Amino acid sequence: SDYGITWTEMRDDRELMKLEGAEAISQLQELANLIKYKTEPSKPYAAIWQGKAPAAVSGE
Repeated sequence: SDYGITWTEMRDDRELMKLEGAEAISQLQELANLIKYKTEPSKPYAAIWQGKAPAAVSGE
């Protein structure tokens, strides 16, 4: 089950985006593919990721 998984993107201590469950897993897979294949991020995340550090993933 993917319940309890949260993906949060922050900048300057402010929350930009928060995803939970399957959406959080999808975002983590997107980041893994970026690193593995050195590809460009898909929309809508491309604008968020430009020049920003990756988000944290936590299990609650």
